Amino acid sequence: MGAGSALDLGTGGGEVLLELLDALPGDTVATEGWPPNIPVAASSLSAHGIPVVEYDAEADPLLPFPEHRFDVVLDRHEAYVAAEVLRVMRPGGRFLTQQVDGRNFPETQAMFGGQSNYPDITLANLSAEAVAAGFEVLAAEEWQGQYRFADVATLVRYFAHVPWEVPDDFSVDRYARQLLDCITRGGSSPSPSGASTCPCSVQAERLRKRGQLEGRTRLRWTVQLLACGGCGRGAAVKDRQ
Repeated sequence: MGAGSALDLGTGGGEVLLELLDALPGDTVATEGWPPNIPVAASSLSAHGIPVVEYDAEADPLLPFPEHRFDVVLDRHEAYVAAEVLRVMRPGGRFLTQQVDGRNFPETQAMFGGQSNYPDITLANLSAEAVAAGFEVLAAEEWQGQYRFADVATLVRYFAHVPWEVPDDFSVDRYARQLLDCITRGGSSPSPSGASTCPCSVQAERLRKRGQLEGRTRLRWTVQLLACGGCGRGAAVKDRQ
C-alpha cells in the first residue's frame, strides 16, 4: 500500500517537491525556515493543496508535528534530529534524506583559510545517529564530483550564493591575491582543481515489529550531481518499532 501522508523538510521554494507531484499523497506538508523562501514555497505549493509550515531546524530541533503523523519524510539539505524524525513517523514509514558532506569544497579552505562549519556531517556520523535513534540503515551512498569555473568572476558569483564556503570577511579586494593565484595555477580557468561537494542520502523505514538492526553501505563515484555540488555521502535507514 502506498504512503498516505508525506513531509518535506526544508522545501526551499518547493520546486524540487513539485517534481514529485504525481507521486505525492494527498496529505503532504512542507516546512521551510529561510524567510525569503517561505512566500515562494507557499505560493507554488498552495495551488496543489500542500501547506507550508514555517520551521527553522537550526533554531528549534523539535518538529512542530505530533507523533506518528507521517508515512514518508523527505529531507534535502535540511538540518534534522534523527530522534525527532522518528517521533513524527508512523510505523512502517520511510525517511529519505540527502545532505551536503562537511568536507564539501575543501579547496576554498586551502585558498582562503578557515575550516568546515559542519565537520560532523559525514556518512558515518549520519548513519550512527540514525541507528542510535532507532532506525535501521537500508542503504547508504556517497558521491564525489568536480566543479569547473570558467573564470574568476564566475567563481566569485558562486561564492555570493554560498557565503558559508568562504571566510566571513570575504571580498574580492581583500582576497585578490588568492583569486589571482587561481589563474596562475590553472591557466585560463581559476577553478580549484578537484573542487568537490558531498551530498549524503539517508533513507529510513519504521518497522511495525522490532527486528534485528541491519545495514549496508555502498560507495559510488560519479560526476552527475553538479546541481547538488558534486560529491556526497548518504545513508539509508529503517526504524525498528
